[in-house]
Amino acid sequence: MKIRFASAICIALCLAGPARADMPPPHQPGLIQDYARLQEAPGKDGIKRYVDARFDFKPYSKLYITPVKVFLAGGSAEPPAPIDPQVLARITDMFKTAFTEEAKQDYQLVNHPGPDTLQVRLAVTGLQPAKPPIGVTDFIPIKALFNLGREAAGAGPRVAELSAELSVLAPDGNEVGAALATRKSEKTLAQSSQITWQDLEPIVNAWAKLFHRGLDNAKAGQPQP
Repeated sequence: MKIRFASAICIALCLAGPARADMPPPHQPGLIQDYARLQEAPGKDGIKRYVDARFDFKPYSKLYITPVKVFLAGGSAEPPAPIDPQVLARITDMFKTAFTEEAKQDYQLVNHPGPDTLQVRLAVTGLQPAKPPIGVTDFIPIKALFNLGREAAGAGPRVAELSAELSVLAPDGNEVGAALATRKSEKTLAQSSQITWQDLEPIVNAWAKLFHRGLDNAKAGQPQP
């Protein structure tokens, strides 16, 4: 199957251990090997993608999902405060459930890499701790849309967003597909800087469905939606 990931992104993930947040170097905000290869998806705001046209995806029907990665927002001189591990665990568990429910409908999920298996790495990026409004318990204590500061002297503020990343590795470890998506890809989703747990669920489900649909279309040799 040929994975093109035009609108294909999910983040719903397989959690193999305690959730933790990593701080990637400034030049790499997440887990994708080469961000310079990502191209804007035509007609799809908030989605970038890459697919290695030289790689034949058709023989592969098994997916090995590695443990979810969570990356905190960078761009400031001081590292952000840590996010409550229980919050991270709840977020990643929600992603895991959405992805596995979608993928298992048509694909075999395995728990180890192999010569006939594509390795799928997933991440949530751009998390920044924030205090929810006083007296409100449903808001997630993170900012989903925030200002990272200025990229250069005189430049406008750089706005970052809660994002989903997907990286697909061939059995030899080479990255043959990648995608990055924000909530802008689906205008019906909550777009504010603060989101509730109820808001997050449809965001995750939408990304999972897009990923599943992209895989199906690629396997059938059809254009991506």
